[in-house]
Amino acid sequence: MSINSSLQNDDFDDKKKPKFNDAGEKIRNGYSDGSHSEIEVAQHDKWTLAHIEQRGLRLVDFMQNRWGIKFKNEEAKKALLFLRQEDEVSEI
Repeated sequence: MSINSSLQNDDFDDKKKPKFNDAGEKIRNGYSDGSHSEIEVAQHDKWTLAHIEQRGLRLVDFMQNRWGIKFKNEEAKKALLFLRQEDEVSEI
């Protein structure tokens, strides 16, 4: 099971850390010891809608450069990420 699905209801700060049982055995990883992508996310104090947008657009730019995918404009990139212009970018 992915880390994200096992942490879906935890606070962001708790998601970053591994979880241990009463015997001190690790029962799941946190973002800080996960994939490169999870480690990148874990380096933030907060994970806001603005962070999500910035990171999503960076990943779309990577796809564009790596595989030559063409997008009409920034709004087309945001549409791929389900980010609409009318969405307010603020902390969540």
